[in-house]
Amino acid sequence: MQHSVVIITINYKQNKYTINCVKSIVKSSYKNFHLIIIDNGPTDEDNKTLCYEINKLNDKRIQILKSDKNLGYVGGINYGFSECNKLNWDYILIINNDTILDKNGIEAMVNGCENFNNNAIVTGKVYHYDQPNKLQYIGSKCLDEKTLSYEWIGKDQDDQGQFDQIAERDMIDDIYWMIPKNVYDILGNYSDVFYFNGESSDYCLRALKNNIKLIYTPKAKLWHKGSVSIGGRAKNPVTTYWILQSSLVLRYLHLGLKDFRNYYLSIFFDKIFKRFLIALLRISRGDIADFRIFVSNIKAFSDFSKWKKTKKKNIWKPPFAKNKDK
Repeated sequence: MQHSVVIITINYKQNKYTINCVKSIVKSSYKNFHLIIIDNGPTDEDNKTLCYEINKLNDKRIQILKSDKNLGYVGGINYGFSECNKLNWDYILIINNDTILDKNGIEAMVNGCENFNNNAIVTGKVYHYDQPNKLQYIGSKCLDEKTLSYEWIGKDQDDQGQFDQIAERDMIDDIYWMIPKNVYDILGNYSDVFYFNGESSDYCLRALKNNIKLIYTPKAKLWHKGSVSIGGRAKNPVTTYWILQSSLVLRYLHLGLKDFRNYYLSIFFDKIFKRFLIALLRISRGDIADFRIFVSNIKAFSDFSKWKKTKKKNIWKPPFAKNKDK
């Protein structure tokens, strides 16, 4: 008998991607799953459209939960965790909505967990959405423990079988990963001091501190677009804010005082002083994109300083966001 898997994905104004993702999940060779879609702060019309399209699949394994406000990525996943706890399950599979899942992906993940006695978080091969044989993410190796610096393994390489061995990783990402129940019982929910970005690195570091392995298995495959809910990454001031905010919080939580201070000063010089000079030069040429990046960095540092004093969640307010709920 197959183990019970609960799948969580978040939809934020991306019905098209979510529907295509769900269709790929429904085609899975692994049948014993329950899919929870968190529709994160949609308009009533968007939610009706999503429900209509999903209901056309006529699959009772799919559940849509509408949140009246945008909970952020972390809040949405934690909402999904709370629903999981109402069910009987053996594994949770977290998967981004802008993805297509291979039909054997769930089974490969379950097998990967079992191979390590369910004392591991398991991820797989993530390919680029529009370049189906080009690797996007298969885990990271640590370059410097004093700064928590990592390098992506195999990034943008054509898949020629060079990464076809199961391997431990220093860091993995929740684009696509599976958590056994006993691991969740130890680690619990994502930390709510994160909103978007950083939550998976924090979860991995907490796992490693509890002697839980981070595993890459090549038989689990997924195709991922990336960052569609926030408008991409290139010169995006909102993305800039979240990346810097999360990097500061992550290192504050997991580095010693001396290492964190050194990291903070180096990032301040790079993101504030150097960015200010770049912004001045570009503004003189009529280009304000770098000025917006500079403002986002200033806001991230400011909000981090406020958070460090209070440790309260949900104080994060990126500049240039398109709506009030981030």
